[in-house]
Amino acid sequence: MEIVDLGGEIFDGQKSHFRVTVNDFASYADTSIFLRPPAIGFATKLVQMCDHTSTHVDAPIHFFPGAATIDSLPVTAFCGTAICVDLSTSPGPSPALGVPQFEKALARAGLVLTAGDVVLVRLGESGSTTGLSAELADFLVQKRIKSLGVDLPTPDCPDDRTMPVHLRLLAAGITIVEGLKNLDKVAGRRFLYVGPPLKIVGATGSPIRPVAIIE
Repeated sequence: MEIVDLGGEIFDGQKSHFRVTVNDFASYADTSIFLRPPAIGFATKLVQMCDHTSTHVDAPIHFFPGAATIDSLPVTAFCGTAICVDLSTSPGPSPALGVPQFEKALARAGLVLTAGDVVLVRLGESGSTTGLSAELADFLVQKRIKSLGVDLPTPDCPDDRTMPVHLRLLAAGITIVEGLKNLDKVAGRRFLYVGPPLKIVGATGSPIRPVAIIE
């Protein structure tokens, strides 16, 4: 069995919606008075960050007021059989990659998309100016996928402020994972995906450390 880490780091000074801060909260010296040898004390950190920091998952409320929050979704919504479709070398007539490129990539890898799959799309990580088209988002909704994940900050094209992919998928109750790492290690493969969020009450999303489990 192989386990691939698909999550990114969270660190002090990181810029993700707003600056992440990670500070010492309790030191070994501060807490030593509460313990007895051989324990020397304990240390903790105080972390402040947006609920969309680093690798994270979006809940429907992220774009739709009153919709489902991250804590209200069942943990099964973030785990399941998955495929990784490599679109990093699939240019199209526009920056928005559509159904033809997606289906060609599926065929090249010998993958079959089934209802309930988690679909991870490799777009090339940092520096990519591409995204998914509204038509491809509709296609994925029709296929009844469980979740969509990409290795970019958004599945939408950076210049498209109408956010068609977010709107279509989240309206259908399909969560969106952004900022995935190491998709080159799982591209063209089927595996078990596990990426549950923190159970933050009322949150619009949550940082995650997802993994791919390959038999």
